[in-house]
Amino acid sequence: MGKIYRIPAQKVEVGLLECRNGFGTLKTTDTGADFPVFACTEVFENPKATASTGCLGATALPSEAATTVTEGITQPDYPRSLQMVASAAATSVVTAYGYDQFGNAINEAFTLNGTSDVLGTKVFASITKFVLATRIDGAANLTVGFGKILGTSRRVLGLALDGAVFATSGGKLASVQETTRPVKATTAGVQGAYFNTALAATNTYILRYHTDEIR
Repeated sequence: MGKIYRIPAQKVEVGLLECRNGFGTLKTTDTGADFPVFACTEVFENPKATASTGCLGATALPSEAATTVTEGITQPDYPRSLQMVASAAATSVVTAYGYDQFGNAINEAFTLNGTSDVLGTKVFASITKFVLATRIDGAANLTVGFGKILGTSRRVLGLALDGAVFATSGGKLASVQETTRPVKATTAGVQGAYFNTALAATNTYILRYHTDEIR
């Protein structure tokens, strides 16, 4: 039986899967010693829908000097990526600062693309500020929301377990396995995955993956 771990807003279960030398192509280096591989299950209950709103409301892009925004920020419900959009033509840079799910200070710069959503690739557990560079286009407002990458509590070796993900509605009896399994977030420094099923607050998402971290 695996042990149940709880971290903020997530349910996590970890159990020993096997102990192998190299674990196929999932291990990039081989020290010659066996190492444990664990099966990890994390439950994300009713995550906010992916959208470019919900984190920071409409905020004017500055015309004269860079602006730092620390107020009016709604923190992520789970460690997850960000996304943002402008209300009109805009190509200036907005930088998000905060911490990932492991307590590391991180930042990510977004170059706005007018009214097209700009998707982030880093996972933020908390946000401390946004720095809005001086705009180089006409007047426009910025809004920030939450992206589709959900951060995991452990390093993801692979999403290879049978029945990797279920998007549920109303409990286990309503569980439906995703036709396309979730995809591991591959950006350097990111531990997380994104789902084929669009995130919605009416569903619960169960992620099963391989890890070498028990904690």
